[in-house]
Amino acid sequence: MKKYVLSLTLFFTLCQVSQAQSLDGVLAKYYNALGGLAKLKSVQSIIQEGVFSTPMADVELQVTIKKKRPNKWISIMEIQGQKIIQAYDGEVAWMQNPMSGMVKPTALEGEQAEQIIRQANFDGDLVGYKENGVKLAFEGVADFEQMKCYKLRATRLDSQEVVFYIDQSSSFLIGTEVPVKTPEQNTTAIIKLGDYEEVDGLYYPHSLEVLGAQKMDFVFDDILINVDIPDAVFAMPVEKK
Repeated sequence: MKKYVLSLTLFFTLCQVSQAQSLDGVLAKYYNALGGLAKLKSVQSIIQEGVFSTPMADVELQVTIKKKRPNKWISIMEIQGQKIIQAYDGEVAWMQNPMSGMVKPTALEGEQAEQIIRQANFDGDLVGYKENGVKLAFEGVADFEQMKCYKLRATRLDSQEVVFYIDQSSSFLIGTEVPVKTPEQNTTAIIKLGDYEEVDGLYYPHSLEVLGAQKMDFVFDDILINVDIPDAVFAMPVEKK
C-alpha cells in the first residue's frame, strides 16, 4: 500500500513538472516570436493610432491608445468633433463620453473601473504573469479559427479567468476569450489578433476583432514604442471653478 501511495505521489509530481516544462516552452516560443522577453520588458511606452469600426453603428472612429509603464493607459476616440475618453492614471479610472451624456470627466467605480484598470496592465497576463500574481496553466493543443494552437488559461488575482490561443506555427497570440460583466448578463468576448508587423525589433498585432455583444474592429496604422508621454496625459482634468 505504501508503495502504491508513493507511486501515485511520484506520478502527480512528474505531471506537474511536465506541465510546467510545457508552459515554459510555449511561453519561450511566444516571447521569441515577439522579439525576446528582455526587449519586451525594456519597452516603457506604446502609442497605437488607427480606426475603430462597428457594423451595428456603421461608423468609423479615429482612435489613439497610449500606455505607459507600469499601469497608465488612455484611449481617445473621435467622432463628429467629440472625444470619447477612457483612462487610468495609476490611481483613478475615469471616463468622458459626451455621446452618452457624460459631458464632464467622471471617476469610475466597480466593474467599469476594473475593466479599464485591466487594460492599463502594461505587460499583460502572458509577459508579466509572475509580477502580477497571475497563475498560468497549459491546457494542451486546441483549434482556434481552424488553426492548431497552444491553449493557456490565466487565473488573475481577482479569480477572473482568461484563455489564450498561441498559434503553433508562428507562435503569435491569435485569440483570447475574456469574461465580460454587464448589468444585463455575464458573457464572453472573443478577441482575434492579426496582422503582426515589426516595430523597432518587436512584433505587435495591427488588427483586433472583438466578438461580444456586438462586433468591433480595430485597425492600427501606426504603432510607436518608447515615446516620452507625460504623466499628465493620463490624469483626469480638474474642473475649473
